[in-house]
Amino acid sequence: MKNFLLAAVLLAALASCRSQSPATKEKHYPFTGRVVSVSSTDQTAAIAGSAIPNYMDAMTMDYPFKSKDDFKKLHAGDQISATFNLDESGSYNLSDVKVTGHSSGEKK
Repeated sequence: MKNFLLAAVLLAALASCRSQSPATKEKHYPFTGRVVSVSSTDQTAAIAGSAIPNYMDAMTMDYPFKSKDDFKKLHAGDQISATFNLDESGSYNLSDVKVTGHSSGEKK
């Protein structure tokens, strides 16, 4: 019984150490694109993004945002620059969003 109790305490201590490990490392890439649509339901925007060298080709996809304030800046047709953040698990988001141009209302 003592061995079982000791093993349980050691496992709990290991789990505690593991949960206090350093935060997941993120990679950060410069990002530019044109907002196609926004979804306030899940705080994402479909963006026709330029290629991110050494990571992915240009494509249109949904991007989540780290900050609600960054997300609130967006409107369909806006040109943006931002930081694309990618963690070790493959989760990604955009931050540091700047609107660099607005739609003229014309579709090309």
